Amino acid sequence: MPFSSAPASVGNHSVEAYLGNGHGSVNTKIRRFSATNINVGTAISYVDSATDGASFTINEQGLYEIFYLDCEVSFAGIAGVSKNSASLTTAITQIGIGSRVLFGAAALQGGAMVPMSRTMRLNVGDVIRPHTDGTPNVVNDPYTVFSITKVAV
Repeated sequence: MPFSSAPASVGNHSVEAYLGNGHGSVNTKIRRFSATNINVGTAISYVDSATDGASFTINEQGLYEIFYLDCEVSFAGIAGVSKNSASLTTAITQIGIGSRVLFGAAALQGGAMVPMSRTMRLNVGDVIRPHTDGTPNVVNDPYTVFSITKVAV
């Protein structure tokens, strides 16, 4: 009997936010963005709130690629990505290891951080956030970018 099962189509589901815009006023360690370059599909819901910061909620289970690059102005900052974290006023270095998805630091004063990326399985309802220590705070920098893309079922 021939094999007839084709892989399921992933579709086009991707969000890319850029132009850093500070942090949330309540969720003080969650980064904000001023613009989106890409926002297609239904697998990811993106919200950017002045109080809560940016959040990317997963609507379809699957394998996702996450990318984050940020800049800072005053000293070597720390940034990363959290998943389902309840510690949104706590630096990424101090949240539980189970909530930390990515983690990186700027090596030079006034420099860009090392680009971070990871591919991981996410479930419906997972909330992904650009999570920092509060110092990466460059505003309207085109190199401050966060993206998440569904890459497999």
